[in-house]
Amino acid sequence: MAIVTQKSGSSRVSVQITGWKEIGAQLERLPIEVRGPELEKAIRKSLNRIKTRAKQLVPPPGYPGDKPGKKPLRDTIGVVLRRYKGGAVIAGVVGPEYPAGAHGHLVEHGTAPHGKHPGSKPHPFMAPAVADVAPHIESDIVAALQKAAEKSG
Repeated sequence: MAIVTQKSGSSRVSVQITGWKEIGAQLERLPIEVRGPELEKAIRKSLNRIKTRAKQLVPPPGYPGDKPGKKPLRDTIGVVLRRYKGGAVIAGVVGPEYPAGAHGHLVEHGTAPHGKHPGSKPHPFMAPAVADVAPHIESDIVAALQKAAEKSG
């Protein structure tokens, strides 16, 4: 199993995990009632690791991009986990929440000079958070599989 992080587009970082064929075969041997909840816990744990790391890396409240009287960007970073029909596919997203964190991509990637604004330097926080946490994702998933296998006897 290998985990690769890559940028796609201007504001997205994706994590690609290879070796799912082997993991998928192991998962298929387990009843969905057992594997689903354990896999969901592992994915949630990994997303929360990314969230925690991103909050450590984002510029502190009061940096020039923060709007006075608005929630600091750090406080807008959240996790959304969705289970699709049938319960077999789980998708998760972590990042600044809209509308309070809508400017997160501008902080991550910076801005070009425009009008009277001189532009701003990038302060990446999401991409480095994903890269820092990526090695733990595999161990979270493997541990979830082991726990599910133990439960199914």
